[in-house]
Amino acid sequence: MSDKSFSKYNLIKPLTVGLIFSVIVSLIIMLISAVAVTNLDANEETVMILSITSMSIGAFFGGIVSAKLFRQKGFLVGALNGIIFFFLITFISFIVSQEPVSAVSLIKLITFVLSSVIGGIVGVNTAKKRKI
Repeated sequence: MSDKSFSKYNLIKPLTVGLIFSVIVSLIIMLISAVAVTNLDANEETVMILSITSMSIGAFFGGIVSAKLFRQKGFLVGALNGIIFFFLITFISFIVSQEPVSAVSLIKLITFVLSSVIGGIVGVNTAKKRKI
C-alpha cells in the first residue's frame, strides 16, 4: 500500500471497526470489573482507576484492529483511534452524567492515546504481509 492511499476515506473503515472493537472490549472488561467491585469494598477512586484501565485496554485492542486493517502507519492510526475513542467516551460521559472536563480528562486522553498508539504499532508489526 503506497502513501497515496493514505486518505481520510481509506481510514474510515479501519477506524470505525477499531472504535467498535475498543467499545466492546472496554464494556466486557468493565462488566468483569463491576462484578469484582460489588464483591469488594471499593471506594470511588478505585472504581475510577478500574474504569480508566478498562477503557485503556479497550483502546489498545482497538488500535491493534485499526492498524491491522490499514496495514501501515500504526503510530498514526493508533493515535487517531485513541483520540476519537477519548472524545466518544467524553461525549457519552457528558450526556449521561453532565461530568465536566477536568484533570482526569487529561489523564484519560493521555492513557487512551498511548494505549492505542502501542496497539497500532503492535497491529502493523503483526499484520500478515501480502506477497505480491
